[in-house]
Amino acid sequence: MQRPVILAGNDLTKESLADLRNQKTASEFDLYESQLEELFEILHPSRVGTSDYQDSLDEFKQSKGVGDLSGTWVFLPWRNSLLHIVGKDDLYALRTNRNKNLITEDEQQKIRMAIVAVAGMSVGSGLLFSLIQGGMSQTVKMADFDVLETTNLNRVKVGLDAIGRPKLEAAAYMLFEMDPFVEVIEYDSGIDMANIGDFLLEPRASVVVDEIDDFKMKVLLRIEARKRKIPAVMLTSLGDSVMIDIERHDVEDVGPFNGLIGDVPQRILSGEMSKEEKSQLAVKLVGRQHVPQRAIDSVGEIGKTLSGRPQLGNTVAASSGIGAYFIRRLLLHDKTLKSGRYIVDFAKIAQ
Repeated sequence: MQRPVILAGNDLTKESLADLRNQKTASEFDLYESQLEELFEILHPSRVGTSDYQDSLDEFKQSKGVGDLSGTWVFLPWRNSLLHIVGKDDLYALRTNRNKNLITEDEQQKIRMAIVAVAGMSVGSGLLFSLIQGGMSQTVKMADFDVLETTNLNRVKVGLDAIGRPKLEAAAYMLFEMDPFVEVIEYDSGIDMANIGDFLLEPRASVVVDEIDDFKMKVLLRIEARKRKIPAVMLTSLGDSVMIDIERHDVEDVGPFNGLIGDVPQRILSGEMSKEEKSQLAVKLVGRQHVPQRAIDSVGEIGKTLSGRPQLGNTVAASSGIGAYFIRRLLLHDKTLKSGRYIVDFAKIAQ
């Protein structure tokens, strides 16, 4: 996976910038001065429209530095794009400015420093995008071994040019394009017994999110998170509803899936299962009462008239926003949020 090339501070010289420009074969975008103007406005909103506004703005720009050797240059190799932007903290201030008051300054810094580990980059990619939009988890862990297929386009925010690329890579590029300073720790072979400890602890995750299909790893991820007292979240799209499972391993001792599915975790770990057994367990996992009839009817058609489980893009998109909300509460150690299963049913909203 390629990463942004960043030039700033003592590393930014005429020579290093010239070398970076020589790598570029496409577009150059100079956003630096316009971002300084935005930054001045958000730092001094009461000065907007005053008689000395322009003079104060010019003074501010001079204090930050102007010209090619000021600010930060970022090369995005997968896009062949070179950006001239403000630095890490100033960009973060700009990106999160409209969060203010809805999220306090203290809360914003807490969620910024937290680390979220997400396994599964279909639903997980949209969730990570929402987290970074909200200024959460400037260090993220991403795990997935799969590649994008055209059938993913109904729920994954990529274009046709991403087809055939690793899901993890495409998701990381979305994050870098919004904030090139985000630190991504990648597990491009997915998670397994050999690396699950590192996935949770190197560095320690504040929250772990399960969006994988492998039943055995779903169970093991929860068992290992429980040992390490790391809260776990799972978001499941069910037709026109979203199911949220939360396990507060950080404040209470709860079993896999909050113990809602009896001995299913033990059965999953005991050995291989047939496709039919997996389909039945999938229904039991989410609860028959939560699954729309059309989805139930679809289960028996997987491998016959259907190649995979049906999902709707609007429901997956909603789960990203809902998931970011719950994760923010977990990152802020909100003890009023209890372990359990929560359902957002779109049809009931309009009743």
